[in-house]
Amino acid sequence: MPVGPGDLILGVPVERRRLHSIHSAAIEYRVHPKRLRTLLFAAGLFSDTERDKFNSRLLFNADKHRKLLERIATSMPLTEVEDYLGAGRVNARVLYEHGFIEPLVSAKALGVGDHAFAGDDLDDFLRRLQEGAEEVDAIAPPIFKIVDAARRANRSTAEVVSAILDNRLSWKGRLRTERGFAAIVVDLREVNEVLKDAKFDALPF
Repeated sequence: MPVGPGDLILGVPVERRRLHSIHSAAIEYRVHPKRLRTLLFAAGLFSDTERDKFNSRLLFNADKHRKLLERIATSMPLTEVEDYLGAGRVNARVLYEHGFIEPLVSAKALGVGDHAFAGDDLDDFLRRLQEGAEEVDAIAPPIFKIVDAARRANRSTAEVVSAILDNRLSWKGRLRTERGFAAIVVDLREVNEVLKDAKFDALPF
């Protein structure tokens, strides 16, 4: 039975949850039951033969799938990723299309029009992008934001992001007045030098 702490069985308090139903997991992780069911099926937690069962009859190991549930609880579509990363619509799609961020569950698996990205994956991307960046209050040429540097160097945004994540740039900064992707700045001179003969293969690392 999907019982956990706070429940009583024959008058005895339950100390540890062993099983979850979609209903109990939806309550604990604050995810809409229909969305949770869709994501769990798309993640392969249940077999096709179980797809037509009532939600209350679909039970699964609470401990074994805790991490998946935590990731689902923080998941979001690409339309929300753009704000979460501070990247904007165009750059969020560039980051996805070039593999810098990957969905927890794809739109194809979900059977809907958008993917589901886990928040901790997005946090990890930002951590790698910002790691070692020098904090700055303002910028002036030759220091530019990623998109502006790419345009002036006649390279793609993806190429500049790849150079940052591959540690091919010796310096990068982070604007205190911005957040996330929009806060990262680079030296245009170094971008020109590092990418002058580059053949970008769309692989982030």
